[in-house]
Amino acid sequence: ALEREILSTLGIPDPYADRIA
Repeated sequence: ALEREILSTLGIPDPYADRIA
């Protein structure tokens, strides 16, 4: 996801990061 960096900062993994980003 586009917010993957923000989510990572909050400690929230993005399951779609590898697919979208």
